Amino acid sequence: MDPTAISLTIGLVGGLVLGAVYYGGLALTTRWLQGTERAVVWAYVSFVVRLTVVAIGLVVVTHGDIGRMIAAGTGIFSIRALYSWVERHDRSPS
Repeated sequence: MDPTAISLTIGLVGGLVLGAVYYGGLALTTRWLQGTERAVVWAYVSFVVRLTVVAIGLVVVTHGDIGRMIAAGTGIFSIRALYSWVERHDRSPS
């Protein structure tokens, strides 16, 4: 297999995992915040933790390679589209 294809696949899979971590954490946070006090503080803490995890994950996955960065970004935005679609269809009347 071509080393470039392997590199891009690593970037894409890494982006999918990082997107799932970020948006999965967002989903858990929004559900958890509904019954808590200091929701703004917890939302901010959740955002900072999720952003830090994704930023460190991107550094680890991409190793500064622009191709891997683009592939990882594609993976993250793919998960975002999936998350948005699932949230939209969960709220629609049956």
